[in-house]
Amino acid sequence: MATIKYSKKKAHQIYRKLDGTIVPGGSTIAGVGDSQEHLLTWYYNMGVKGEDPKAHMREAGNIGTVAHGMIECHFNGNIGDFDDFSKTEIDMGTMLYDKFMRWWAENNLEFVASETQLVSEVHGYGGTLDLIFRRNGGLGLLDVKSSPQIYLKNYRQLAGYEALWNETNPEKIEHRVIVRLDKKSPKKTEVRWIGDLEDHFNVFLKKLALYQAEHES
Repeated sequence: MATIKYSKKKAHQIYRKLDGTIVPGGSTIAGVGDSQEHLLTWYYNMGVKGEDPKAHMREAGNIGTVAHGMIECHFNGNIGDFDDFSKTEIDMGTMLYDKFMRWWAENNLEFVASETQLVSEVHGYGGTLDLIFRRNGGLGLLDVKSSPQIYLKNYRQLAGYEALWNETNPEKIEHRVIVRLDKKSPKKTEVRWIGDLEDHFNVFLKKLALYQAEHES
């Protein structure tokens, strides 16, 4: 058992191919080309209310970091050190963690791996998979979100992560699920079990091609 220090100033994850080439992360690729209209509207509404949108985004991100850290420590048998975070961030993160663990227990899933970092030598991108589990004998991929809602880009990201796993492991993914932990409600957990992600992966690859073209110019 180890103590893991979590910080608000989390270093950007760097993914490299075997030859040392740095490649983008799947979460970055999933958002390429997406409309930012909803974010602009949110910024405007926050300004009307006289609130600082950047401060809200930082706090929301910190809450998500605490929740993810607690989940990671639970499955890996470690202890999380969250002294860098405020009491509100720790309390909210703990609430999200508790909700997730209740959902996990209710679904009788078997833990396989947590925070698995992979890189695609074929397509040239990387990613950190939240959880791999086993359900009814088959492997599953789980992505934990604490955002205000589940966005289309989350499907693209999950598709990219599934491809990462399938490229680098002999046993393929059979189940896919996004679990969104609602910060506004202690009881609300949004769960989406997802079928085939082939169409979303095709879009993901087009976003990847756009990203690569923009960064090669």
